[in-house]
Amino acid sequence: MVKIRKVLFMSLISSMIIGMSPSNVYASETINARVEARYSSNRISWNNVSGHDKYNVYKVGDDDTKLSLITTVTGQEYIDETAGVNTQERYVIKCNDDESIQSSIVKDSYKTGIEAVQGHARDETNNFHVSLSGGKEKFDGNTVLEFSHNISLLQELKKGTVLISFRPDKEKIVNNREILLNVKDRNAVTPSDNYLTGSPNPANCISFMQGDTNVLRYDIGSNLVRYNIGNAVAEDGWTTYGLTAYTEGTTSYFKNRVNGKQESNYNHSGNYLHNFLNNSAITNLNFLTIGGAINNGVNKAGFKGEIAYVTITDEVMSESEVEAYTVAVTNKLNKMDISLGSQISNMFNDDVDNTWLFVGGEEVQGSYNQVQGMRNYVSHFEEYIRWTQSSNTTAGKQRFVMNAGKKGQTLNDIINKFDSYKNEFNPKAMAYMIGKEDYSQDDVNRFKEELREFITLSLELRNQQGFAVIQKPHTIGNVDTDAIIEKYCGVVDEVVEEFTNANNDQRIVVVEHDVTDESLKDGVLNQKGHYNIGQQLSEATIETTSLYPCTKVLILILKI
Repeated sequence: MVKIRKVLFMSLISSMIIGMSPSNVYASETINARVEARYSSNRISWNNVSGHDKYNVYKVGDDDTKLSLITTVTGQEYIDETAGVNTQERYVIKCNDDESIQSSIVKDSYKTGIEAVQGHARDETNNFHVSLSGGKEKFDGNTVLEFSHNISLLQELKKGTVLISFRPDKEKIVNNREILLNVKDRNAVTPSDNYLTGSPNPANCISFMQGDTNVLRYDIGSNLVRYNIGNAVAEDGWTTYGLTAYTEGTTSYFKNRVNGKQESNYNHSGNYLHNFLNNSAITNLNFLTIGGAINNGVNKAGFKGEIAYVTITDEVMSESEVEAYTVAVTNKLNKMDISLGSQISNMFNDDVDNTWLFVGGEEVQGSYNQVQGMRNYVSHFEEYIRWTQSSNTTAGKQRFVMNAGKKGQTLNDIINKFDSYKNEFNPKAMAYMIGKEDYSQDDVNRFKEELREFITLSLELRNQQGFAVIQKPHTIGNVDTDAIIEKYCGVVDEVVEEFTNANNDQRIVVVEHDVTDESLKDGVLNQKGHYNIGQQLSEATIETTSLYPCTKVLILILKI
């Protein structure tokens, strides 16, 4: 294990979630330890062993037998501040007065850094993280994404951090509010103008927004807190905003960072800002939207631009961690604009035999049961790149497209067959769409390793000139399954980021697929779904859908 504006009106909301809670403290004769990675530190926790008050915390070296004592503590928790960023340290806990009683070697499944912050927020049921469209989602002022699954659990948060990465449309209108994130009572109805003007924040809602004069507003109930962040929002590139909120005694602290810089802090003594999302201003927080608000069924204050990541975590990140995170994510997104998939145009040049091989499960296979005699999305794509966009050249017509999709086939199966694919088809680009064959296993750790291997093998094709096209899975309209699908989408972002950090992502393309209920039958693509998936694939690779085949005819057929 995915992803924005002049004035942020962000409602703390949620999406994609899963949970892990600290180990219970109980008396035992064995030590069960766990590690939770943070941005630049690790929290190690363990159970209480009866009759033993002190514990030795060891860091494990490359050799499992090499242990370095970090500290001795009283209690069942220790935070290793020396972990650093992008590390995956291992630890052993031993009783101080009897080291024969010890834990096994433990580590987190995430590396410290961006991966840990986003991964744990996605995994915790009362946290929230979403990566949009392989890191970017375009909003036109009318599109609003909504989430409700487990959103009510956000109201449990009494402290935490909100992180948002966005890029405003250069032509946006700044006189009105544009909402990045909004969390509210779904049934609460607010006077429409309150979303669009400088009036007090709508009731029963918390929002981050962009408005005029680059003012960041954090609103709770009828009270309003405004942060003037001047020119902190980038005019052309990406902006990452971070808010850390917590309470000590009777004082609430709100600390803001934009792209690594401290913009403003706000301290309030009283009650109305207490406890982060767990406050009396919202009586029923159960609905989260990104890119605008939904008021009485109508979209309001739509954002124009791109939103990459939205994260809400119960972790109170330090000021230095938020500053480092916002810089790292912004740099990553700006770099992705330049490098990620930047060489895919070579698959559409005048070279002979730019062969594509599509692999995956039943939706890649695209059987008759799905398409009812029409083309599946692979065939639509073939028609488009070999004929419509071939410029009638011999090289264009030799952009051969092969389909090795098969119902029941997993990514592990594909890796095992990779050599035979290479020998039989000699592809230059491998395109893999994640399907239910993989995400139904709900094993993201194994999938991460397999995806890393698939991309590596694909890039090695044709004497290190191959391409990897990763098609994220589409949602199916089932809340529980869609939550698992989002986890797998997050894994794609995390693995691709590894290649980005290694300056090896120019030949990797990530495709985000959106479908509607009309595009599915029993959760599987139908004729319309295959047609739309092919369009989205074309937009992400050849970067156009102009004259996409059979557009008018197909629309008529699907309406009949």
